[in-house]
Amino acid sequence: MRRSVSDRSLAYLLLAPTIAVLFALTIYPLIYSIKISLQGESGNWTLQNFARLFSDQFFLSAMAHTFVYAAVALTLEFLIGLGLALLLDTQIRGRGLFRALLLLPMMLPPVVVGVVWRLMLNSNFGAVNGTLKRIGVNTEALAWTASPKLAMASVIAAAAAANAIVKPAFKKWPNRTPRTSGGYTVPPNTPKPVSSAPTAADRSA
Repeated sequence: MRRSVSDRSLAYLLLAPTIAVLFALTIYPLIYSIKISLQGESGNWTLQNFARLFSDQFFLSAMAHTFVYAAVALTLEFLIGLGLALLLDTQIRGRGLFRALLLLPMMLPPVVVGVVWRLMLNSNFGAVNGTLKRIGVNTEALAWTASPKLAMASVIAAAAAANAIVKPAFKKWPNRTPRTSGGYTVPPNTPKPVSSAPTAADRSA
């Protein structure tokens, strides 16, 4: 009994630093943000902040851009990820290497991925404009992250390329032939399950 109590105390002691950090960096700021959002300048409780927020054109424009970004980026991530997963499910040479390379973005922190894409899309020395210049494309007007027309497309492309993670493999289920009654028949190569019911020889023994 004493050992179980001591083990439980040790578990709580080991979890205490994590819970303290989580409370200090996540839970308390969330509660404080909700509190000040419901207070006015004089400290009284009010909903005027939200009313003013939804009447602000800048906020509504930002919300519209966020919805467009989320819808297009998630759609592209799903389609690209699904297409690459189907491609890597076929018998192609170097499939394991391609899977490992496609899983690299998942291992990198989002901050690192963002900095890399920012450098690649730099209009002066970025890899994207440098490659386009080599093939004869005029890149003077291609300010990927500064142009209002190209900024949204650049961010969506970067997010879709970084988050379209491909699953290692699709599991292949055994082929099943539909019956006329609506059920399914198991292929003849599938091993039969072992029955735990006693046989006639077991009963006679």
